[in-house]
Amino acid sequence: MISKQERAQISEDATLGAGNVIHRLKAYGRPLDEQVLWTDATWQAPDGGHPGVLTLGELHETVEIYASWYHAQGVGPRDPVAIQTWSSTEFAINFLALTSLGAIPSFVNGNLRPEIAREYVRRQGAVGAITDHAHHAVLARDRAELGLGFCVTAADIRAENRELPRPTRTPTTPPTRSSSPTPRAPPVCPRPCRTPTKPCCTPSCTG
Repeated sequence: MISKQERAQISEDATLGAGNVIHRLKAYGRPLDEQVLWTDATWQAPDGGHPGVLTLGELHETVEIYASWYHAQGVGPRDPVAIQTWSSTEFAINFLALTSLGAIPSFVNGNLRPEIAREYVRRQGAVGAITDHAHHAVLARDRAELGLGFCVTAADIRAENRELPRPTRTPTTPPTRSSSPTPRAPPVCPRPCRTPTKPCCTPSCTG
């Protein structure tokens, strides 16, 4: 639960957007030891463990590590990155990391037949992919044909990646697209849309 004061702070934060929400929470002074993400215990953390829950500080550090790794692979604004996994934790962490770069997380249904999943990723124009072990062979086998610059699992993103150059955080980012064959980013709103009662300056912006 958050207090009325914190809600007011959030609604008045003109710099808040999908791409920097985890960083703004830290800037608000939220306790770093507060538990914020309960995992499915299948996701492998950068330190090699399988934590059952992440604190705000641990989640922030993990997102920074992932974002630094993606940045080092050349992922930038509006680049689609495919994510195929059974782990809800992986979807959440990769969403936060990729949107902080302005990139587009492209969620791939784990139940798709391999040939359909590959065609979906190809039509998305994904620059790379991250999967769990169960789905890795689906995309890794045809990586070159699919135009993927990388196809990795969580085990490839290690704690030492925090030493990579830190990317610039992006306040507002295009939303994920899971129902369209090609991700089309809407115009980016010059300021985040702060409350449902204040209409956005661009009809398609979901910031």
